[in-house]
Amino acid sequence: MATTSATAIANVRCEDYCRFPSFLKRFSRFRNCESIRLPGQWVREYGTDLPLHCTLSMANGKRWVVTMIKFGNGCYFMSGWEEFVKDNYISHGDGLTFTHIGAGEFHVMRYDAKNGCPHRDDYDVWDPSWEGPAKVEPDLDSSDDYESFEDESSEDSGTEDNPALEVSGVGVIPQFSVLLKKTKHEHSLRFPSGFCEKHMSMQSSEWVGAYFTVEEQTWQMVLRNKNGKIRTKRGWKRFMTDNRIRAGMRCTFQLIDVDEVQFYVTFEL
Repeated sequence: MATTSATAIANVRCEDYCRFPSFLKRFSRFRNCESIRLPGQWVREYGTDLPLHCTLSMANGKRWVVTMIKFGNGCYFMSGWEEFVKDNYISHGDGLTFTHIGAGEFHVMRYDAKNGCPHRDDYDVWDPSWEGPAKVEPDLDSSDDYESFEDESSEDSGTEDNPALEVSGVGVIPQFSVLLKKTKHEHSLRFPSGFCEKHMSMQSSEWVGAYFTVEEQTWQMVLRNKNGKIRTKRGWKRFMTDNRIRAGMRCTFQLIDVDEVQFYVTFEL
C-alpha cells in the first residue's frame, strides 16, 4: 500500500546519495507486471542483508511496501510490486533505477521508454485526494494469454502441451504444465512449441543455459533448439532424480526470468 514519508530524497546529502548502490531495470509488460528480479551481481555485492519487506519511494514522497522473495537463483520484488506498477502507470520499455539508501528502502526513478526523460508527474508532490489522470491507463494488455496447443499432437512432443491455466487478465507469469510420462520424459523434456515461440527467443541450433528452481534450490540445465524444437539436453535426469519425480506427476513451469531463462517449478500428483 502506498504511504507518505518524511524521509525524502531531499533529506539525503548529495555527496552521500552518490555513494548508495543503484541498479537499472527495463520494465516489460510480459514478465514484470507481478514481479521483477534484482540483478544477481547487485544482490551478491550489496543486497545480502535485504529484509523481507522493502520500501519503494518515488521522488514525490509516495512509498510502497513490497515483499522481497529469495529463490534459489535470485531475489524478486513480488507482493506489492503489481500495485506499485499500476499506481505509477509504468509502461512497457520504461527504464527504472533503484537506489538503495539502506534498511531495504529504495528510491526509484522512472525514465520514459520513448525519450529517456523522467516523468514530470513523478516529481509532483503527492496529493492523497488525487486519483490519477481520468483517461490514462497502464500500458498493459492481455497479450500474455495463452493459445491452445491442442494441434501439436506429435508423438515426439514430450509434453502434454496443455496451458497451465486459462486467463483473460493481465500480468500473468508465462507458464505451462506437463503430465509426465515415463517413456517420454526419462531423458529429456520438450517445451511446448507455442510457448517457446511466444516467450523464448532461441535461435535454431542454439544451446543456452537455464535454471529450474524448486522452493529454494536451483538446478542448472542446458537447452537446445533443434529445428524449432527446444529440449533439455543436460541436467534433466538429475533434476528428476533429486526431486523424486515419477510418471503420473504434473509439473508446472513458470518463466520468472526470460533473460536468464529461469523457471519456478511446482509438482502435483
